[in-house]
Amino acid sequence: MKIIYLGAISTSIVVILGMAMVVPAFIFPATGESEKLKVLVQLEIKENYNLPYWCTDFREELEKDPIKSVVFLTGKIAESYPECIFLVEGVDIGSQGYQYQSIPEITDYLQQLSQIKEGKETIEVVGGVESKLFKAPYGITDQNIYSLLTRSGIVADFSSEQQYNLYIGGQFVKFDILTIESMEELENTNGYQIATVSFDNSNSVISIFNTIEEIKKHDVKFVNPSDLYGKALTTRVN
Repeated sequence: MKIIYLGAISTSIVVILGMAMVVPAFIFPATGESEKLKVLVQLEIKENYNLPYWCTDFREELEKDPIKSVVFLTGKIAESYPECIFLVEGVDIGSQGYQYQSIPEITDYLQQLSQIKEGKETIEVVGGVESKLFKAPYGITDQNIYSLLTRSGIVADFSSEQQYNLYIGGQFVKFDILTIESMEELENTNGYQIATVSFDNSNSVISIFNTIEEIKKHDVKFVNPSDLYGKALTTRVN
């Protein structure tokens, strides 16, 4: 059964294939729980489509049925629609720059840095949080990305569909991922331990939670980026 059949258009599920470096023990604890597939729900709020109603409806569903997840948005969206910063337990908040603009299209390094820092800082001021995670608009980055993130105080990068990166031991550690096309593939992941399912605000709230309910039928554990990193990536400051 394809995910699109469940109504979650432009949804993807990805499973961890391997790591570029040795993985610290806190990411995959040596317990019986580590054998359960971990699922990370990612949501992107792009432009102002369906806003603010989409955010209001999604928050109401989260409050009724809490699910660990991460929400990525731009500083501009945060300014216009502060209700899209979901201060709900178990939900991490990540930035995508000030505007939803491809970072490599900005040719000046300092302007790239300003775009990323301003997005992060705007979300923090509007939401009263400290956020240390990032996802590049359109999933596109260039060779400057790790320098930009380090200088912006960001330690977790979810830009690519092929990997995510965590700042561990003074450098970013790469975790490779594989896209899965159907729900049935959740039943046979060949020993891989982490999957992620992605949505944006063009998907209806109903279709998103319908898909989440289908995922719950499998033997999985929902996690957020803070769980993967081993420490809080989103903290309230007021």
